[in-house]
Amino acid sequence: MAERLEDYDFNGSAPSARYPWKEWCDGSIWRLVQGEDFEVATTSMRAQIYVKAKRLGVGVRTNAITWGSAPIPERATTQTFVPRPANTEVLVIQFFNDEEDE
Repeated sequence: MAERLEDYDFNGSAPSARYPWKEWCDGSIWRLVQGEDFEVATTSMRAQIYVKAKRLGVGVRTNAITWGSAPIPERATTQTFVPRPANTEVLVIQFFNDEEDE
């Protein structure tokens, strides 16, 4: 049964964000690796990304790839190549402002 509280500090209770949305929404192209950057199913993460874009009033591009099926798996980055299992799922995303891209 629900419990009535006498007092509660809402300012100190906010959970930290699960994902660094502010960073990911900066207009850069990001590669998100399942199991490293997100734990949910790739389709669920992709849905969360579209919901976030809608809430922010911006557009988003996404591309889902499987690491082993990509012609060049590291194509979405110039950083050091990290070996991963061939079935690793990857999302490449970019948030953008619709008005700036017109």
